[in-house]
Amino acid sequence: QAQDAARKWFASLDRCEGRKAGKYTVSDALDDYLAGFQGKDLANTRRRIEAILRPQMGEHDVSKLTTKAINDWLLSLANSPARIRTAKGANQQYRETADTDEARRRRKSSTNRVLTILKAALNAAYREGKVPADDAWRRVKPFAKADAPKLRYLCDDESRRLVNSCDPS
Repeated sequence: QAQDAARKWFASLDRCEGRKAGKYTVSDALDDYLAGFQGKDLANTRRRIEAILRPQMGEHDVSKLTTKAINDWLLSLANSPARIRTAKGANQQYRETADTDEARRRRKSSTNRVLTILKAALNAAYREGKVPADDAWRRVKPFAKADAPKLRYLCDDESRRLVNSCDPS
């Protein structure tokens, strides 16, 4: 009986090409992404994954993800208050922000950066053959014009102060 069970188990591994049998979650995709991470800022990427992505999206089965589910998550993240640094083990603290166009743009910009990490992890899982399709997250677009800085020109008084502060005499 044990040998028959072992044979069935090895046969299932062969059918799955060594992949984990059962559902492949977003959390699994994030783990695989971090294992092969080639980007510039591993610490920041890992921090965003552990603080935002894994708690909010980690349990979703990647093959059952829908564009609507990702868009709903994206909107809720953009509408949530900004997180501030909090001691380990303490309840997460949030920043009180004014309801201005600039504050909304900044939240959307932060949300776009988190979306980039999620899409990179899901695309890596798709390329490795761990999920059958990538159309659910390919259809999700980041917030437009969120990463553009606000252009502001100095008034005459500000430019005079700047010139005077740089004057060596």
